[in-house]
Amino acid sequence: MALSFLRSGNMPRLLASLLCCATLILVSLATLYWQTWSMTRQQAQNAAERAMVQIDSALYHSTQAARAALPLVGRPCNEVARELRVLVATSPYVRSVNLSRHGRLYCSSIFDEINLKDELQNGQHQRLKLKAVTRLGLKPSLLFYRLSEGDHGVVVAINPYHLSKPLQWRLGGPNSWVQIGEQWLDIKGRIHDGVPPVFRGFNYLLSSTAFGYSLNQGFPLEAVLLLTLKKQSTVIILILTLGGLAGLATYRWWSHISTPTQELKRAIIKQEFIPYLQPIVYSKSGQLHGCEVLMRWQHHRQGLIRPDLFIPLAEESGLIILMTQTLMQQVRLEFAPHVAQLPPRFHFGFNICAQHCQKMSLIDDCRLFLAAFASNPVTLVLELTERELITPCQLTDQLFGELRQMGVKIGLDDFGTGHSSLTYLQQFHVDYLKIDQSFVAMIGTNALSRHILDSTISLATRLGLETVAEGVETQEQADFLTERNVNYLQGYLYGRPLTPAQFLRLLPAPVPEQTDPHQAA
Repeated sequence: MALSFLRSGNMPRLLASLLCCATLILVSLATLYWQTWSMTRQQAQNAAERAMVQIDSALYHSTQAARAALPLVGRPCNEVARELRVLVATSPYVRSVNLSRHGRLYCSSIFDEINLKDELQNGQHQRLKLKAVTRLGLKPSLLFYRLSEGDHGVVVAINPYHLSKPLQWRLGGPNSWVQIGEQWLDIKGRIHDGVPPVFRGFNYLLSSTAFGYSLNQGFPLEAVLLLTLKKQSTVIILILTLGGLAGLATYRWWSHISTPTQELKRAIIKQEFIPYLQPIVYSKSGQLHGCEVLMRWQHHRQGLIRPDLFIPLAEESGLIILMTQTLMQQVRLEFAPHVAQLPPRFHFGFNICAQHCQKMSLIDDCRLFLAAFASNPVTLVLELTERELITPCQLTDQLFGELRQMGVKIGLDDFGTGHSSLTYLQQFHVDYLKIDQSFVAMIGTNALSRHILDSTISLATRLGLETVAEGVETQEQADFLTERNVNYLQGYLYGRPLTPAQFLRLLPAPVPEQTDPHQAA
């Protein structure tokens, strides 16, 4: 058949078809590569600008803390140590505040009286310095900010996490760094001496005039090339297989291309976002109190996908509200038929972000959820996350007011790890504090973490808030938290996140209805 095809005089047509196929492949790949490059370059620029805003915010709060502490220099440490600790507790990003006079650090918010050389005093024009330390803080390195007046000075320690964390984005790597003086910090929080190396690829450099540092966001050329080839591998095979049907192959190729946002929309329609529930127990008795509802993506090809891989994109695209609505609907439909088996005031916790607080539709979602459990009322808790800052306004005041009237509780998730925990306590009526698992994990291994936990629990007690500890994995951690009157515990010690069907098995069996013997007779 192939020989007769050649003899029929269709050779030019065959060559034209092959040429068309090759042209379509080259043009399409080149176009897609250029689009990927442009999109990734814009993302790098946006990531750099967002990182500078976040880093400037951290340094601004540090300067405010330093100015507030400067009048305390010269006074005895035993008189000002408590004021320093209060200042650290109310200042986002600040790890410690230290007072200096005559070239010596003599008072610390962590260790009270100290006697250390003030190594930053000699740098008259350098207010920021990266330094590896072991005595101050939980990390092996810190960023120091110094404010001086004569021979008096204040040295504020900042966790470099607040510098390296904003650098992290989809293609972040060796091309992402922050330079301070003669040192620079990479995306993993490691300190290096000298000038940052220049890497091949796209680099977007920004300099802060306010604080005198510079940052770079970029990506290597190989990353964009591999990303483009990976997306096109199926297309190339398809076009070569179809041969002369280049038009149809091209059509099918474009139908296979989808943006991440389109993939999320497809997953919502296909109901691929499913709830997983992790048990929450009473600390004293260990009995089941409720659960936190976690979102998972059951992708039709890649299997179960963790939320940290798609939640940021869902928030950025505005789809997180619809995804949360479907999650609440699934939990409601799964558990409402078993309402009689739920313990009294069973706790359902859902995570919400800044976008949820800008839509009054959240009221209807919560009302519909609570109505499904009217015969055995449950406690609905909305846990505020800190990926985006919630700005108070008339709408948020009205929203939280109506939620409170409905009996909906507000929880503060991962307390102490974000930049706005204390701000939320001041601006919103919070009912629960959730102690982050990073603090719980260090119980028994780090003295400072114990002080942080004690301070957090003490703060919650004074404010009349209930506490939930996340990430409890050992009995030692559970005993430590129970002794300090933490109300509820959550973690692998009590159960991994479960599907609704698996979680329902934890509930007591339904009590059969009693038949009246007289009616039976």
